[in-house]
Amino acid sequence: MALTGSLEIMPLAEVFQWVEAHGKSGILEISHGRTQVQFAFEGGRLASCGSNDPPTLLGQFLLAHGKVDEKKLHDALLQQERDGGKLGTILIDMGLLTKQELDRFVRAKAEETIFRLFDRPKAEFRFDPTLRPMSTAVRLDLDLTDVLMRGAQRQAELERMKSVFNDPGMVLVRTSHPLQPEVVTAPMIRRLYDLVDSQRTFAEILLLSRAPEFLATKFLFELYRRGVVAIKDIHDVPPEPGSVEAACALAERLAARGETEAALEILQACQQDNPSHEGLQRALAKLETNYLDSIYKKELPPTSMLIPRSCSEELRDSRLSSNELFILEMIKENPGDVKSIVRIAPLHEIDVIVAMRRLANKGLLEIREGQAETQQSAAHVEAVLHSLSSEIEQSLGVLDGTSASPAPSVVSGNETDS
Repeated sequence: MALTGSLEIMPLAEVFQWVEAHGKSGILEISHGRTQVQFAFEGGRLASCGSNDPPTLLGQFLLAHGKVDEKKLHDALLQQERDGGKLGTILIDMGLLTKQELDRFVRAKAEETIFRLFDRPKAEFRFDPTLRPMSTAVRLDLDLTDVLMRGAQRQAELERMKSVFNDPGMVLVRTSHPLQPEVVTAPMIRRLYDLVDSQRTFAEILLLSRAPEFLATKFLFELYRRGVVAIKDIHDVPPEPGSVEAACALAERLAARGETEAALEILQACQQDNPSHEGLQRALAKLETNYLDSIYKKELPPTSMLIPRSCSEELRDSRLSSNELFILEMIKENPGDVKSIVRIAPLHEIDVIVAMRRLANKGLLEIREGQAETQQSAAHVEAVLHSLSSEIEQSLGVLDGTSASPAPSVVSGNETDS
């Protein structure tokens, strides 16, 4: 027997409790726009979890925790693409993880997948005994009651912090109040603090920091509470589109005029408020497919090398979006071809390609065609990635005078999980 509904009406905890109480076996699928999460249950007990949400895929999760760098993850994904197999097993064979570490990260990754669903009350769910688990599913053995309780507590804390940081267009500025020397010794904490430059918005800082949203917000909130950073300004947010039908009609007109990226923005914005509208999903999927096919053929062949051409002053004057800033910095740290950047970026493919194209049109990226993936220079700079969660929590402990316990965290890649 299938059960369908919305998390607005039947919250996530109640859905899990229903499955558990009735001893159900089957797949619970939760959809929010292009993001899908699946939980497999056996006799009412959670058996596995899978997701196509970039921040919760195993490779990017390990990247965020500093267990792999971007080059090693790229090599592992290439091997997986060539030979098949599970990413976790490949990383163990490469000597980057032990079996015990993999099990621990898989568990933390699954918890993060559940935690992120608390942010999506408009998501739709269905429980269906006939569904098959997705390829990213990993076996689990979790105490759901404990995970749901911690997820609710974390969400309540995040909502409290967002009562201050209540607009993604909010611009933060550093004050004359000094940051404690003990805090800035953590490299990624320093990176997060340095991103507060009186120019970047709150949303841009979160993305560019590569830190989990919860932990980055928590650290910035502590800095704000202690007077180390202040709110300078709020950038205007584009108005929301009207009805789904009006949005689709407008997007169709824009696409017909060749303004495909503007059409994508209209439909993506509309999808935020209508994540389960089937007609909207079909229109957006078709538009994204046609756009990617055209760009790969005409402007950004997958094997084209990307060479950054910019300096800090140019970045400030170019009014780059959060995604553009992130992709440009990522390419500067780890030059590569189009395909490799798409593979390891913590964003959906369409968002990466749009950002690349805009950077190229602004003269900040040079595209060199005809380079094979295996010809990437051995002198590529490896990403300076650290254990974000532990550093942020340790620094918060310094601020509070207490030690903080680590929490699960974030980031993506197109892989099959462990």
